Amino acid sequence: MGLFKDLFSKTANKLANEVIDNVKNYANDNVAASSSAKHGKNLSVNERIEKVVRECYPDYELKKNVSSDIFNGEKFAAKYTYTLSRFDTVRLTIMVLSDKNAYRRSDVVAAHNASENAGVHCINIMTYLPSTEEYIKQRIADNIK
Repeated sequence: MGLFKDLFSKTANKLANEVIDNVKNYANDNVAASSSAKHGKNLSVNERIEKVVRECYPDYELKKNVSSDIFNGEKFAAKYTYTLSRFDTVRLTIMVLSDKNAYRRSDVVAAHNASENAGVHCINIMTYLPSTEEYIKQRIADNIK
């Protein structure tokens, strides 16, 4: 009986210590993640776009939630999440999309086409993809006029 009791106690203690260590590690990871979020490392896609424009395109005006009416778009066309303008001329439109098939929706296609037909590139930035600051910088740089 003593042998089984000792074996059980050692195994139970080992498991308990592992659980406690896992809980401590989980708590430390969450504190670190929360801290990095406060310091801007876990920005949303919209916040990353705004940061890139602020840092790389300070002489451009960034407008939010803009109607496709600016390009005489269809009544049902989606709004642009952002437009970048310089000298009162829209130079780029950006649509932030969260659904992997959203770029196919008729309202999104109509807005995209209205922008492109007006000679202004329209880019899609997807929230379900990493869409890092570097990626956003490159997409804007490649498409802004």
